[in-house]
Amino acid sequence: MAKHKFKQTERHAVYSTHGEKCYLCGAALTMKSVEIDHVIPESLGDDPEAFAAAREALGRNDDFDLNSYENWLPACRPCNQKKRAMVWEPSGIAQVNLQRAAASADKARGIAAKLVTDRNLAQAVAVLEAAGESGELSWETMENLAPIVEQYMADRPAGEADEPVRVNDDVSLGPIQILSDDGLTVTARGPYGVGGGPSGVAAPAMRCSVCGFPYFNGARCVACGTMDDD
Repeated sequence: MAKHKFKQTERHAVYSTHGEKCYLCGAALTMKSVEIDHVIPESLGDDPEAFAAAREALGRNDDFDLNSYENWLPACRPCNQKKRAMVWEPSGIAQVNLQRAAASADKARGIAAKLVTDRNLAQAVAVLEAAGESGELSWETMENLAPIVEQYMADRPAGEADEPVRVNDDVSLGPIQILSDDGLTVTARGPYGVGGGPSGVAAPAMRCSVCGFPYFNGARCVACGTMDDD
């Protein structure tokens, strides 16, 4: 069978649903670094006998789809590559992971559908797909990513809703609430406190060198927490 090429909407839906850690080793993931692992390897689709044996051993129905949210979980690249090289066998851990995936499959499908039908979210997904794996992102990119970051935060468990979202290895974004704007100065609240910045479009020199937001509490960016005292 042809290898499934994951869409950015599928990757984001799995990441949003199951959190920001590799399900195999617990390593932190970002919106850009996350990879999707097949709990039951996709390669079994080319071996009907082995696939049938795996389904039976793990209590999956005959119509179980290897390329579905019931079989996808977020992983880091090292674990994903290591698992590909292993001779896979059904196990109790695989059973637990399949149950985890199945329990949240409908939620993941709903998130993916929303990312396609909502125009602002669809544009943000396209920006995310084009963004670099690491390194500084432009201010324009940050603004365009805002809808998907906000949606991701809304889909999170309640206790994690206000935590910054790791876009890539160098950039984290969080919710910014504008508290006041007198036409000269803006007071804003972010994950890292309350700070101020210029009203209107800020000059590049007045923005955080990491996330691009212009709101600071002293030298600390209230959006991403970077200490930027240049």
